[in-house]
Amino acid sequence: MERVTKGQNSPITAQKGGGSILGDRGHLKSPVLKSQFWDRNAHLYERLTKMRFRDALVPMGVQLTNVFPGEKVVDLGAGTGAFAVHACHRKGEVTLIDISARMLDFARSRLSGAGHQSKFKCVVGDFYDILKTIPDHSVDVVHAAASLMYLETDDELLQVLQETHRILRPDKGRLVVLNWIDLRGRSGVFSAVKNLVGSILFWGGVFLKNRGGLGEVFRTLSEYQSAHARGKGEVKPRYFQQEQFAKVLIEAGFSKEKINQKIFAGRKALATWVSV
Repeated sequence: MERVTKGQNSPITAQKGGGSILGDRGHLKSPVLKSQFWDRNAHLYERLTKMRFRDALVPMGVQLTNVFPGEKVVDLGAGTGAFAVHACHRKGEVTLIDISARMLDFARSRLSGAGHQSKFKCVVGDFYDILKTIPDHSVDVVHAAASLMYLETDDELLQVLQETHRILRPDKGRLVVLNWIDLRGRSGVFSAVKNLVGSILFWGGVFLKNRGGLGEVFRTLSEYQSAHARGKGEVKPRYFQQEQFAKVLIEAGFSKEKINQKIFAGRKALATWVSV
């Protein structure tokens, strides 16, 4: 039974997919395993958020979504609510979607603590199945930060983007996707130097924000990375290049002329924003 109420969770099952554009990644892992992984590690994710490790993504998301008062916002893979709290500050009506109930517990605490009890609702479950329940052309903004990269197959990604296109308002709706990327495969000395400089700036910024607590930063990052290493049977991110992700958006129904992309955060992340 589906329940979607403000400040509460709703158990929803997962949708399976196949493979097409970026290379088939095999059978989908159990949604129960994926939710258990994030439930188990939500406290580490929240600690990294409080250490402002996600500062590279959140301000970019806030800037590109540019939420106006009264707009309806869907946050796909909302995590512990780092972006959603800013959308609520801007008086948006936010639906936080995540496969992890524990993540949304942290998010609910963050948003309620900031005085936004009436401006959000939390829904636990699979992106595709939840998006299917949203009426056509009823959403102003869809935001997805470091979440679509955990969809396992090309068909699953395409289905989520198709549903996203369907629910966005014509001439007003906008999608903002932020993903970590891997540029290590790029050849050339110039590219290598740019990547090195970017890494220094990125990590230098993280450490400067946590002066006096560098040991805690290293410990938390080490725990989080170890959790990912142990959880390869449950979750595994994949990294999109600009051209690849743009191609999927076009197949999902978005216009090529309205797709914008930018590498940022010391060349560690890719921002993609597109209007309907």
